[in-house]
Amino acid sequence: MDSCNINRVIALAPGLNGDFINESPIHDIHNKSVGVMVYAPDLYIRKTVDAMRRKPKLNFKEIEERLRKAADIFEQEVVCGLSPTQFVDYITKVGGLPIQVVSESFSNIAKSTRNATKLSKLGIPVGAPLYADRKRAIKGVGKSKRKGEILCVIAPGNGPGVHGLWPQAVALGYRVIIKPSEREPFTAQRLVASLRLAGLYDYVAFIPCAHKSVETLVEASDLSLIYGSEATVERYKMSPDVLVQGPGRSKIVVGADQLTSHAIPLAFESVTDLGGRACVCTTSILVEGDHHDFARKFANYADAKFKDPLFRKNVLTRFPVKSVEWLEKVVREDADTLVATPRLEYMNGQYVNWSPIINCVDTPYHPLVQRELPTASVTIAPFNRNTDLPALGDTLVLTALTNDEDLLSYLDSVPNIHNLYAGSVPTTWMNPEVPHDGFLAEFLMTTTGYRKLPVET
Repeated sequence: MDSCNINRVIALAPGLNGDFINESPIHDIHNKSVGVMVYAPDLYIRKTVDAMRRKPKLNFKEIEERLRKAADIFEQEVVCGLSPTQFVDYITKVGGLPIQVVSESFSNIAKSTRNATKLSKLGIPVGAPLYADRKRAIKGVGKSKRKGEILCVIAPGNGPGVHGLWPQAVALGYRVIIKPSEREPFTAQRLVASLRLAGLYDYVAFIPCAHKSVETLVEASDLSLIYGSEATVERYKMSPDVLVQGPGRSKIVVGADQLTSHAIPLAFESVTDLGGRACVCTTSILVEGDHHDFARKFANYADAKFKDPLFRKNVLTRFPVKSVEWLEKVVREDADTLVATPRLEYMNGQYVNWSPIINCVDTPYHPLVQRELPTASVTIAPFNRNTDLPALGDTLVLTALTNDEDLLSYLDSVPNIHNLYAGSVPTTWMNPEVPHDGFLAEFLMTTTGYRKLPVET
């Protein structure tokens, strides 16, 4: 039950652990093979789902206790052959994110798993608890219940932090199947293995599989949480049983009442934090004022910061050369809007550190304003509150750097802004008690009416 190997990533499922023929190599940022991912076939996926449906259920209290135990195992013990310190170092080398980002994500996953029950209940209506006591049942009460039994998660590979969310589904009684990223399957593997060791063996499964098997997973499960591109969003946007976490396109609006000297450090942090890879990283800055001046000063500020080699090491995402070739092509295509040439730093001829890509355009409706790349990248544009609210588009996080209540009111009225932060709050700020594109329980649960009276005899 607890057998897993960091070098040979195989399926872990209730009574059905399997090692199959089809394999795909896993490479680090040096293009060095660090193991293989063994693909499970579609038949195995269906059998796993069927088996999990038949497994006995635990009560909420038992699940909560085991989640807490799993968090301790994940954070403190040797799992899949790696200690916590070894694991963080390993993920850093494989994924290219700064070690500080990986270390913080590791701690946050443990904390979120430990508190998964509490966090899951934040999305439950006050008037519809998970269970009703006898007194309330006699009067009649609202009640929350699961929309299904099986949730599949199609995980991304841009960073480990996303794995802090789905344990909330386990806390609500769901059986969860994880399809890991082919770039970085190890965080999901470690968390699932920890949950199994803690006694939630029948509640979680880890199934590496080919991309073509995603449809099988979605069809076999009751609900699906999928991280993906714009194409993925388009594919599933009409599916009520699928929650898609797509591009964030997070933004900053700099109000006319703000000095550039105050705005630029916050903007820089929002662009570069988390290696520039997360959906909450700022990808566009809209300025009420001279946006060209802001762009020049932002580029100068970035250049000064990145002259420090230690800063580069702690902040920048590293890429394999083949990925950088693609990014170089992107930069060339938009050279006419480039404010400063991004800095490349080759190390051992294998990978590079990449300074932010900074573009400046003359309209907030320019396509680059909605662009999101897998690295620190930002487009700076003008903004007029009276005409440009539609230009904000679909935005996961918007920081409004202003004290102007009228501007805040305008921005708060935009329906496609999912999270609005007012003042000196970077877009990368997160708190597990604050909804991230809504609470997960909103998707997983529904409310019903319930009343119970004794039957007269």
